[in-house]
Amino acid sequence: MNLSILLFTSTLLAATATATAPDAANTEVQVKKSRSGYCHYTSSEYFAKTYRFEAFPTLDACISSGGKIPPGPNEDYGKDTKVKFSSSKICHDENSEWFQQTKNYVKMNSIEECLAQGGRLPLGHKGNQEQQKD
Repeated sequence: MNLSILLFTSTLLAATATATAPDAANTEVQVKKSRSGYCHYTSSEYFAKTYRFEAFPTLDACISSGGKIPPGPNEDYGKDTKVKFSSSKICHDENSEWFQQTKNYVKMNSIEECLAQGGRLPLGHKGNQEQQKD
């Protein structure tokens, strides 16, 4: 009798893992909201490690559903960061006066990528073209 319970439990766990594991054929998943409510973008070190999640096409959609940006990244996380998508959905590049102060963020490779995820530019943001005129 214990063996049948064990087999049933193993089968149930395997089915659950299969249902919640990321589908290799599904390339639409850009953001995973973990069970703890954090929105992990593809650049997150936890994106690949998150198996039980709710999928979203953008960070904005994940945050709008009640998700949140993971708390302060470790020191290595920000070394190659070009653009920061802040917890307030603002895209800060290196030209932003708030770039260095922004601690809770998701790494992005470009402003365009950040804007496509539902971010917005900070008020008074100067783009590269405007700076070249100054």
